[in-house]
Amino acid sequence: MECSATEVWLKILDHIEKEIGSLGFQTWFGQSRAVSLKDDCLTVHVLNRFFKDWLIEHYWEVIDK
Repeated sequence: MECSATEVWLKILDHIEKEIGSLGFQTWFGQSRAVSLKDDCLTVHVLNRFFKDWLIEHYWEVIDK
């Protein structure tokens, strides 16, 4: 059974929150949502380009785990 994009993102978010704590999690990931999952590539929507750049620069290793 395949997982939906939302299911995959929720699992990732659970891991991220444990890694970075609630405050950072709510600030940077609270408004994010999964858009699609295709060929093992998860597309996530964030508030704006600033959030995207910040997440890549500061949290990519945690997200990629």
